[in-house]
Amino acid sequence: GPSLTTSYVNGTSSTPLLPLTMSQCLDATVQRWPDREALVLQQDGIRKTFAQFQRDVDQVAAGLLALGLEKGDRLGIWGPNIYEWILFQFATAKAGIIMVSLNPAYQLNEVEFTLQKVTCKAVLCPTSFKTQNYCEMLREICPEISTAAGGLIQSSRLPDLRMVIVTDSRQPGMLHIDDVLQAGESRHVKELQELQSKLTAGDPINIQFTSGTTGKPKGATLSHLNIVNNAYFVGLRMGFDKRPEVRVCLSVPMYHCFGSVLGGLCMAVHGVTLVFPSPGFDGRRSLEAIQNEKCTVVYGTPTMFTDMLGQQEANRYDLSSLEAGVMAGSPCPPAIMRKIKTVMKFEEMTVTPENQGRHLPGPVVQHRVRSIRHLRHCSADVNEWMKQQRSVSAFRDTASLNDLGYCRIEGRMKDMIIRGGENIYPAEIEEFLYKHPKVQEVQVVGVKDERLGEQVCACIRLKDGQTSSTEEIRAFCKGQISHFKIPQYVMFVDSYPLTVSGKIKKNELKEAMEKKLGL
Repeated sequence: GPSLTTSYVNGTSSTPLLPLTMSQCLDATVQRWPDREALVLQQDGIRKTFAQFQRDVDQVAAGLLALGLEKGDRLGIWGPNIYEWILFQFATAKAGIIMVSLNPAYQLNEVEFTLQKVTCKAVLCPTSFKTQNYCEMLREICPEISTAAGGLIQSSRLPDLRMVIVTDSRQPGMLHIDDVLQAGESRHVKELQELQSKLTAGDPINIQFTSGTTGKPKGATLSHLNIVNNAYFVGLRMGFDKRPEVRVCLSVPMYHCFGSVLGGLCMAVHGVTLVFPSPGFDGRRSLEAIQNEKCTVVYGTPTMFTDMLGQQEANRYDLSSLEAGVMAGSPCPPAIMRKIKTVMKFEEMTVTPENQGRHLPGPVVQHRVRSIRHLRHCSADVNEWMKQQRSVSAFRDTASLNDLGYCRIEGRMKDMIIRGGENIYPAEIEEFLYKHPKVQEVQVVGVKDERLGEQVCACIRLKDGQTSSTEEIRAFCKGQISHFKIPQYVMFVDSYPLTVSGKIKKNELKEAMEKKLGL
């Protein structure tokens, strides 16, 4: 039989884990630097010192308790990078409420599934952002909202949902952010203080969603211990404890752990200042923020860095304050890496895949671009003989370790597509497209794309005698699945390349499509 080879690397460490909750971390930082800026939101003109931020956090936490939320309840945050996102991230943690990060691009199908699955009792959202009408979508799922008495919802499709909190407008049957800020009375403040002794670092505090391999989003529950220490060790790797003052330009979305943990939690744990250039990514605003706010570190996905490079070459902002960058979300071509170094003029780049807890900084060199090095207290094992592994392997990257403890990600199992830092599982799109009455069979592959790394391509075999078009298929998807999952290319085929045992060879299909599309 085949030989079983296993490589194993363990990031042992002399630095102990921090047994702290998010609130304890924030408290310690507030004590140490009360007047240091915690947050700057460039577009909204909001500035908060650590002491001011903590006052807001306590007020919202007491308000949530006053409105009837309890320790262990779930609150979903659905929206772009606005002040309320990070405010509620810390307020929920202080009240022992589990925060659920919802992708701001979710459409009806996805948001209903997610809210139902994790039994959300409350949702926080703005009225709308770009083409996303959050309040309207929630009303479509729960028409009962409009007639909700005193802001308490009773819905058949989302039986757990009690309240929707809107950040920027008054809506029938929904609460406004001011209602939360004003709800807490002295008894709720006291209740909040007494609750603190009952919260432990092992409590679940955040549910992050990843695209599920079977086609539905999958939730991963994280504790204070998980995210506090992820932020702690990444910060140490980045030298946040040694640099006199760190100002991070944060362009990545908060719903992803890159924003909420390496951003929000690093602020609380290491006392770094977070600068949000704009609610949604805009390369020009990010560069303006680096220049105007003298940012020392910039976060981004490879696509964001590529966009910033273009803007910088055109406009020449003053980026002299920059010392380092952190990149995550998808593999980065070495050529882009070298270009960043030249154009943005900083030496140090940390590359991190989105697995909670594996990171490496240092000079930009070849084997760091395609590989990851294990963080302290983390271990990785690599099995060549993947067949033996059950469904867990769906979450596992196929990887190889070299003798330096660098682990090279060779490719994602289950053919995951990474489009501009968004993880897309073909199975999810395939399952959706099978609902189309003309579709007999469908295979979704990622084809290469200059700006986004990969684009979604649907290869469809139609039922006998049917004809269709790219427009028809894309229109069928619109409003049902997130815009980034909607196939950019739709190819109609008669058959697929098969293995001897009848399995579809996705790699060959992908290459054939790239050739046909002239990519």
